[in-house]
Amino acid sequence: MSEEHTVEMVGVKRPRPPPITSGIAPKEVSLENTARVSPKTPLPLARKSAMGSPIGSVGHSTQNTTPGTPTGQPLIRGVQGCSRTAKWSSLIGGALMQGRAKDEESIINAVALRIAAAIPGDRSAAADGFRVLLVNLRDAKNIKLREDIIEGRLPVEVLVRMSERDLLNPEAKRNQEAEFLERSKDTDLTEIRRAITTKSTLFPCPSCKARDCSWTQKQTRSADEPMTVFCVCNVCEHKWRRY
Repeated sequence: MSEEHTVEMVGVKRPRPPPITSGIAPKEVSLENTARVSPKTPLPLARKSAMGSPIGSVGHSTQNTTPGTPTGQPLIRGVQGCSRTAKWSSLIGGALMQGRAKDEESIINAVALRIAAAIPGDRSAAADGFRVLLVNLRDAKNIKLREDIIEGRLPVEVLVRMSERDLLNPEAKRNQEAEFLERSKDTDLTEIRRAITTKSTLFPCPSCKARDCSWTQKQTRSADEPMTVFCVCNVCEHKWRRY
């Protein structure tokens, strides 16, 4: 090519040919060209119902707001109370069965269950009252007391509130009254107090731990409350109360 022709070609702008579109199908949009959600792109919020709770959210289960039935401690207490009453009624029934026929066992067990359930006071006071009652019911000489209970002459409500002096057998009552009359001649108030109190090994002394005390009962609170027990240790003269 000559030099003149080369100079002539420089600086000349050739028009670009138009694109050929006839007979060519439009290019399809592939999935690769779609916008991808990056890890930092926030997810769309869950649609909420009229009540404001999310609907159809994945991984979140609705909580049951229905309050459940309270169980646990009240049921345990009830079971313990029934177990204690059953044990006490069994021991009282065995004491009442002394000298009775076998066919009376069902009636006596029913009476014993009523007695065990009617013992007043809290846990400690009821246990003390039960021990006092059981000791006197097991007394072989206390036949009249057992007969009055079984035959209904002595109501259960009255029985469970009787003092130990009232629960004693007739012979023990006479001996106690004779001892009181003999000691009442003495002006020593300590001796008189010991004469009118009941000697027992039921209550341990808080001071010396000896089970040798004299005690009596007095109604110091309202009528529906159990009686207060006044105890005096016969070993160390320590005094205390049991409510």
